[in-house]
Amino acid sequence: MAASDTTSYSEKPIVGNYIRGEKIGEGGFGKVYKAQHRYLEKYVCIKTIRTEQTRSDLNDLIFHEASVLNKLNHKNIIHLIDLNIEEDQINIIMDYADGGDLASLLKEARGPLPVEQADSIIQQIAEGLHYAHQKQILHRDLKPQNILLYQDGTIVIADFGIAKIMDTTRSQFSQPGLNNPGTREYMAPEHYEGRPIFASDLYSLGVIAYRLLTYRLPFTGSREEIRDGHCHKAPPSLCNINTKLTPEIEQVVLKMLAKDPQERYASPLEFARALHTAVTKLTLNIPNVSPENIHKFLPYLQDDQAISLDPGDYQGPLTIQKRIRMIGAGLSTRIYTIDEPVLHIFASGVQLEQMLIQRTCEDNKEPVIQAEEDVSYELRNVSIQGGLLERASWKDSAWQLPVEGINFGDIPIESLQERKVLIEVKDWCTIETNLQGLTVFPQHLSPGPHTLTLTFNASGKLPGTLLTGTISLLSEGENERKEIQITGQIQSPLPASSSLQSKPSPLAPMHWPYQLRDEAARSLLRVLGNDEEKSLISQLISDRRNYKLKRNIRQVSKEARAGYRHPGTLSPGKRNHYHSP
Repeated sequence: MAASDTTSYSEKPIVGNYIRGEKIGEGGFGKVYKAQHRYLEKYVCIKTIRTEQTRSDLNDLIFHEASVLNKLNHKNIIHLIDLNIEEDQINIIMDYADGGDLASLLKEARGPLPVEQADSIIQQIAEGLHYAHQKQILHRDLKPQNILLYQDGTIVIADFGIAKIMDTTRSQFSQPGLNNPGTREYMAPEHYEGRPIFASDLYSLGVIAYRLLTYRLPFTGSREEIRDGHCHKAPPSLCNINTKLTPEIEQVVLKMLAKDPQERYASPLEFARALHTAVTKLTLNIPNVSPENIHKFLPYLQDDQAISLDPGDYQGPLTIQKRIRMIGAGLSTRIYTIDEPVLHIFASGVQLEQMLIQRTCEDNKEPVIQAEEDVSYELRNVSIQGGLLERASWKDSAWQLPVEGINFGDIPIESLQERKVLIEVKDWCTIETNLQGLTVFPQHLSPGPHTLTLTFNASGKLPGTLLTGTISLLSEGENERKEIQITGQIQSPLPASSSLQSKPSPLAPMHWPYQLRDEAARSLLRVLGNDEEKSLISQLISDRRNYKLKRNIRQVSKEARAGYRHPGTLSPGKRNHYHSP
């Protein structure tokens, strides 16, 4: 089509330093073109605005996608090159993926992908998604059309146009324009309810894995049937569709499709590792070992032999004299001892994967794994508890911290609260916290997964106090700091006569002496209170020993408890300016 004065910018052949070529895609918010640099042999793709939609809405979405991509720099996420604005039009210029998208690959395959190929694809998607989550970015529209391929086998996540940027300090999202977007065939139950969270992306990744391994979607049909399936029905068995799969592979994928987000894997990497372990066991056809027969089995193993450890508790010590590979089932495979090394290793090249190795002893400076001199071994996704390691080489460790922070919730007054939190660290690190009353154990971590024990002492904390603090992880090797946000609130005491059926003001059930001594309540009344309340607060702050003032406070408390009058009602007949319908 020849250009004219009325030709839209998206149809013009030149965009900055790039010559626009063929259209290679079209999404909900724009068209995508292949383009070549004017002077260099470099190809890019250019995403432009759909001209038939409202320009201001699209501008917001294009700016948002560019803003999200600008925060991300990972080999498995599409790379932003430039944001071009000319004649009030916006174009996102990104790397060109020369291998098409995952949807096209599935269409050409005409059946389930080989498990090794599916495993490699999921591993790369998981790494990119994990990186985005650690940057507090929720994608919300993972599907094969948004997974791009390079001819060298690299996989990248694209189309962050409806991504949300999470704010853990306020438990809110920041994203313009849209109500509840997504693709229904890949949406999690909570996404259908309008509250997508990080675990919703995991569900979508699970649907992608289901489709790669079976060539089918778990739920099809009308819009209502698809929604009902995702929200209420169990997916069809993967093994019944693809008989080459094992029950362990099926179990891993179905865990990602759990209706309850808490029952899914905690992170994309955790899912990818579990799937890789299950695929490895299938492709290597390795024998299974149980806690009952491992002591009899180990002496007969040969170099380069691999074994699979079933879930369970394996009592040590265990002696390893050959170059073997032991693959567990994650933290559900535990090898333990009491007050002695768990493993004695006499051969280099031993590989330990996906397990918990635990030594119970009083001194954490004793070795958990003991190795002979000049003997080295590899640990991959192994959690070590209770001591030190000798000559270990860590593989594939990554930073995996709670993306939504840690929320203690409502904390009873004068109570002692404990939380267990699973994390993974990439390097040796030391833990600190700036939250008074919080202790964290252990305080020194080796690379790999760990369980942190958080204990919060609420003694002496005023009712209504908000917890805001961080746990800092100081990396020794990379010289960097990672932080986990801590939130919660000290509960306020309720009168003995309060009832769950009554519906007073949220402040009404609190005893007034606590309200007036609570800093947050004082600040609120200083701004919103009537003249008498403001005067009472000022007196309390300036003279805490005034016995007449204390009698006034007790009288206020008595009146507030009698009939649960709102804070603005200090005596009959006064106007209650806090009243809510």
